[in-house]
Amino acid sequence: MVRRPRSITATDVEWERVKKRARAAHLPVARYLIERALDPVADADAGPPAWLRTVRRDVALLTLVEQWRVESHADAETWERLVERAEMILAADDQLTADE
Repeated sequence: MVRRPRSITATDVEWERVKKRARAAHLPVARYLIERALDPVADADAGPPAWLRTVRRDVALLTLVEQWRVESHADAETWERLVERAEMILAADDQLTADE
């Protein structure tokens, strides 16, 4: 997928507000605008939603617990094979999304 430069118009006040929100979301302005436009459910005045950090934390925690559990009951290579399979699933999902 090729990204091309685009342009928009905004007042100075609007642009400052956009930049402030992009900084709060820890995103470049262009990426922030794209993500906001493609996610109309998100709260317009918030940075990244609090639930997103919670989900990311919980996924990381579950990953660590599962890694410990697998490595405690099997060899480290088993974990690596599971990670490779997960990557294959994500790659297939990415391909489906790209085809839409």
